[in-house]
Amino acid sequence: MGARMPQGPQPQAAGPQGPGGGAAELVANVASGLETIAQMVGSQFGEEAGQAIAGLQQQFQQIMSQIGQQGQQAAPGDQAGQAPGAAPQGPQTM
Repeated sequence: MGARMPQGPQPQAAGPQGPGGGAAELVANVASGLETIAQMVGSQFGEEAGQAIAGLQQQFQQIMSQIGQQGQQAAPGDQAGQAPGAAPQGPQTM
């Protein structure tokens, strides 16, 4: 089985490097895992099946990129963790 190596620098498993470091490492690991699964599925069940998994990997990366951009745009005090379309939370008491 000819596995293709991912290109570019690989994240080091040294723990979080500041805010979001752990999340970025998790995203990279999931994306890498999906790529490996796509290759294995492709070799076992055919190229079309592998391409379907590769498409899921691309969608995952796009979604995570959008989430990262939304997180950077949120101002302090915003409800950044709230899902779009979710009911607003009650008033905050200080």
